[in-house]
Amino acid sequence: MRPNHLTRLGCAGTGKSLVLKFLTRVLPEDTTFITALTGVAAAALGGRTLHSFAGIGLGTGTREMLLRSVGKGFALSRWL
Repeated sequence: MRPNHLTRLGCAGTGKSLVLKFLTRVLPEDTTFITALTGVAAAALGGRTLHSFAGIGLGTGTREMLLRSVGKGFALSRWL
């Protein structure tokens, strides 16, 4: 199955969170991930930051170090 990605952007009060909550109810839980750019937004949506999802934490370090950290553990399976 080909992965699909969705980005929801819009002004406050336009229903972004409502759409996201609906999608998380109807899409498969094991292949549906909610990410946000900030920790506050991720917490409000019940998701995680994009950096955390990618497995790179704060994103500090060299490119090689970050690539190695993605190659470890559960983060790698999210990329495949």
